[in-house]
Amino acid sequence: IVAVEPIWGCGECAACKKGNYNTCVKMHSYGLHENGGFAEYVIVKENNLFALPDSLSYELAALVEPTAVVLHAIRNSSFKVGDRVAVFGAGPIGLLLSESLRAAGASKIFVVEVNEQRRELAKEMGADIVIDPTKEDAVKIIQELTNGGVDVSYDAAGVDATFNSALESVKPNGEFMVVSVFSKPVSYHPAGQLVTEKKITASLGYNNVFSETIDLLAKGSIKAAPVITSIISLDEIVEKGFEKLINDKSESKILVSPSK
Repeated sequence: IVAVEPIWGCGECAACKKGNYNTCVKMHSYGLHENGGFAEYVIVKENNLFALPDSLSYELAALVEPTAVVLHAIRNSSFKVGDRVAVFGAGPIGLLLSESLRAAGASKIFVVEVNEQRRELAKEMGADIVIDPTKEDAVKIIQELTNGGVDVSYDAAGVDATFNSALESVKPNGEFMVVSVFSKPVSYHPAGQLVTEKKITASLGYNNVFSETIDLLAKGSIKAAPVITSIISLDEIVEKGFEKLINDKSESKILVSPSK
């Protein structure tokens, strides 16, 4: 039984030769450029296969890939044990970020999310303080409770409001990391960043972290199970899978089980 790391690079460019195949300009992925997990048969590269221990359930094994995204982001950020952090957006990546930051030793974790059910999930997955930005001023609360801002903030929502709020919630000389995919441009004024020397960084996917992610999930260091909100059959994938994720923001991670 294996997990499949779905991305690979050309192996020849400067990024690949440094091990950063996730930023290869010719990067390919199973499920995007090649057949993925919903195909009847898939041929994958041997180097992309990772053996799973017997202690890891199929459900948690299905979370290796998104958890690897989170582990890569935390490693790429300036986060260190004892830091105070903020996560904007409590979808699957935001929730796994919150829980993984807890496991990594964050002293205070703020999660900002508009959906009530996802805020409740955030409380289960590492968050110390959960904020509804439609009813409260998230930036003001974070700044007041941290005496000026968190050490690192992460945008896991990918909209204009979260980009700017996440940047504002960081203390001077702190770091704001973009983890989400943005479908539209954002409004941004560099003056505020200039006078505070805040850093804006980004994290794309993952590289060289699948083995470590499997180990962390298998030993229970990262308690990822609450992010799974539904398990459906393959026949239900359109109505109860893709369409539900679009229309029902209370859902987080929907797993598809061929045997269900």
